[in-house]
Amino acid sequence: MSQSALADNYQNTWGPEVGSQIALLAAKDQNGDAQKLQDLTGSKGVLVFYNRSADW
Repeated sequence: MSQSALADNYQNTWGPEVGSQIALLAAKDQNGDAQKLQDLTGSKGVLVFYNRSADW
């Protein structure tokens, strides 16, 4: 397999599919209050961005 094909395959398989549902999660905000994803979701949804570092 060529290096380009390997890169394309990796790019297309390293994370969840676009449009897939996120697991239920909760985290503390800057005030220490628990926030659930459903609490942050508005009428148009919510955008969750995960930044993948190069050293994972």
